[in-house]
Amino acid sequence: TVHESALTPERLAEAREFFAANRAMLARVRARYGLPEEVAVGVSAVETRCGRYLGDKPAVVSLAGMALAGDYALVSAAFAYEKPGPDRTAWLASTARERGDWAFRELSALLDYAARIGRDPMAMPGSVYGAIGVSQFMPTSAMSLARDGDGDGVADLFVTDDALESMGNYLNKAGVGGQTSEAALRQALFRYNRSHAYVNTIMAVAAHVRESAASGALGQ
Repeated sequence: TVHESALTPERLAEAREFFAANRAMLARVRARYGLPEEVAVGVSAVETRCGRYLGDKPAVVSLAGMALAGDYALVSAAFAYEKPGPDRTAWLASTARERGDWAFRELSALLDYAARIGRDPMAMPGSVYGAIGVSQFMPTSAMSLARDGDGDGVADLFVTDDALESMGNYLNKAGVGGQTSEAALRQALFRYNRSHAYVNTIMAVAAHVRESAASGALGQ
């Protein structure tokens, strides 16, 4: 199973263009972390269309909303149609609190990260779950795993070189490195996003980029 929307001719053309435009940085990431260039392109293509789509609203808004939803009283109306009994209500309240606490930790990390890189948090778009940047890191991961790829002293995930460097660092710690087998690559990518369809789609984009590079069709 794959995400077909990421494998259209338009999306694959974006991946080829990204590869061609960032070959030097991709090669440095491979040398340093063992992440194949085409796989790094695949992640970027699937996550954000290679930086073309970073989200519809600020990540801080999404995370703040989820953090507030940790108070079950604020969201209980959404489950009224179920007419939940006491056990179900207790489970819903516990789950809301758990996920709200998670979102609050991510929100706090986002504010810290924004201060670290000198960005206005309200001007930082993100996914519906609050992931940010070209490579879509959750803020807690950004705080610990983001790396400076362009040498300006700031690990800014909205800068392509920094995003690729950070992706290499993340996936290296997840098991990528040296003569990584496809199985190990897939396992590391699954840690990035726990979806087999996601992993399959990245590997499909990577295969396309690899074949295009071998045939000299990257510019087409």
